[in-house]
Amino acid sequence: MSGFRLAVIAFAFSIAAGSAWAAAPAAPQHVAVAVCDLEGVPNVFVRLAEEVAGEVYRDAGVELAWAEYDCHPAESALAVNITSREMAGTVVSDHTIGFAESGTRDATVLYDRVKRFARRYHINCGVMLGYVIAHELGHLLLPPKSHSAEGVMRGTLDLHLASERQLRFTPQQRTLILDKLAAPPDHTAAARPQNCCDASRAPSDIAVSFPQTTSGSTAAWPTHVP
Repeated sequence: MSGFRLAVIAFAFSIAAGSAWAAAPAAPQHVAVAVCDLEGVPNVFVRLAEEVAGEVYRDAGVELAWAEYDCHPAESALAVNITSREMAGTVVSDHTIGFAESGTRDATVLYDRVKRFARRYHINCGVMLGYVIAHELGHLLLPPKSHSAEGVMRGTLDLHLASERQLRFTPQQRTLILDKLAAPPDHTAAARPQNCCDASRAPSDIAVSFPQTTSGSTAAWPTHVP
């Protein structure tokens, strides 16, 4: 990948999964997603993020119906709260860019972190925001410890693939999401963030796997970036 610096986003937890994508069903499931933008994200980035996240879910057989600037969504909707680290009021690592807990209905995206890492890694901020939203919504729809070895739920998100808009759910994740949506709703209020996503710079052009702990993955910024 000449001339392109590879970056990764390290997310909490990891499970093995296949790399082939399954075909989307003919009749997609519909999911309402309310976006509460507390950071004043430029409209062009919001629209692009919705487009990118929509591509990910459409490929899985799910059609997302967006409600923008909706901070008081109906019980049937999933919620994406776009805020800052300071406003979130949650103790997270310096590299955390979002969090969500399986079985709840609220995901949080730390836009100040997304914007900072997008600039550092030279990726469109709307594209990166879209994949972070897709990833965090995935935590709401998938079982705990729902990271995979491939795709948008991977433990390390390859920003090279993200820039080409090629990240998707694995076939196993597709099945789990569709089964979840076909079952009666069982969302609960989030007690604390358990599936956090961290952004970290790979020290080379090879994607690396960071050490896993019960609370998530950790990685230090390298002292020298090639």
